[in-house]
Amino acid sequence: MKTISLKRPLIIFVWLFAISISFGLPQEKPTTAKKATEEKTVTIVKDQSGAITESTRSTYSDLDEDLSPEPRTDIWLKIKLLEIRPSETRAILSPEGRVETGQTWSFLMGSGKTPSISLNITPNVIENKGVQLKITFKKEPEMNEPVERTILTGNLQQALIELFENKSANSKLAMAITPIIDVKLLAKEYPGVLNEIQFVKSILTMNEDKLLARGGLSVKNAMGEIFPYIYVQGKGIYVLSFKPFEGAEPRGVVKGDKMKIKFGEDEFSWLSQQPILPSEGPWLVWVRFNPHFQSVGVVREYLETKNGFVGIGLEKDSWRKFF
Repeated sequence: MKTISLKRPLIIFVWLFAISISFGLPQEKPTTAKKATEEKTVTIVKDQSGAITESTRSTYSDLDEDLSPEPRTDIWLKIKLLEIRPSETRAILSPEGRVETGQTWSFLMGSGKTPSISLNITPNVIENKGVQLKITFKKEPEMNEPVERTILTGNLQQALIELFENKSANSKLAMAITPIIDVKLLAKEYPGVLNEIQFVKSILTMNEDKLLARGGLSVKNAMGEIFPYIYVQGKGIYVLSFKPFEGAEPRGVVKGDKMKIKFGEDEFSWLSQQPILPSEGPWLVWVRFNPHFQSVGVVREYLETKNGFVGIGLEKDSWRKFF
């Protein structure tokens, strides 16, 4: 799956049925895990050939950004396009967008090749002052030239900007916009001693469409070290850690109830109904891969599936038994 960079403009196309209808952009509903019958059970959905068919669409496109050595500041833009009449003010559109500070977010709306409304917003965080918003707006065919506005507002503070006046209809088109600053923290090595990990009614997928495991897997009060592992038939075994170990590379991130890993062309997503580690994160995940590993009885806590198994090694240097 290709990584989508927020440095590119985000273009959203919405078909305009009637300007008098109030509506917002549809949001994709997050996939939720089905309730497991009990802890440490795995449910597999297969077609007639025996292949795994269930998909959770649970991988994330910003893994490269999470592993970036540079912090970044994104800005959520919560927008309402308003039609203002003497008798009432109503919202006719409620788009939302997210863009990196200094980059441009774009919104186009129309029913033909030429959009009837075009909106470009470039937010910039001004230290000790707030968020500067550079706005370009055009409505066709009523406007020959776009209008440009620059306004300074605060984080989480709504600003109201008049965009267009329709004198014949005795109405105005305005925009209420609220910027929300989101500073993306860098993933780091888990601090101190880690003696607890849990995957509660979890789902583990590979490359979006391959279900590897479903169920519960947890360890508390571990006395040694914690090495989760993922064995995939036909691929090999991936041994994980939240601290560096011999031969491993930082290839993943865990934050709250989500863990994501990218190794070569493969991406893994492990979703839990509760936080995976005691502290929120984001924390780096180190990965070492052995394509030649053959399944043997070296596991302690594990979930088995038709595609392999996943588990947790607890002894000091227990990763060595896989290499």
